[in-house]
Amino acid sequence: MTTAGTGVGEGKHLARYDEQMRPVEATEADGTRTTWAYQRDGGVVCTVTAPDRRKTTIGTSGRGRKQRVESDGSPAVETEYDEEGG
Repeated sequence: MTTAGTGVGEGKHLARYDEQMRPVEATEADGTRTTWAYQRDGGVVCTVTAPDRRKTTIGTSGRGRKQRVESDGSPAVETEYDEEGG
């Protein structure tokens, strides 16, 4: 499914969804593009590409225990939690 509309302020955005109605791609009026990739274990990888082509990627494991954030020009940051959240 694809939708288009007017976002906050002036300009349009375009969004695409998979058969489970999860977002898979969105493009904002300024050219910012966001994609979501869904993993079999329930994890999600989200990538935001700015108009200047800089990328930030956030990956989360299926149970949300691990997260990795990577941004062009910066070191990756990882977090991991046990079952008790610590």
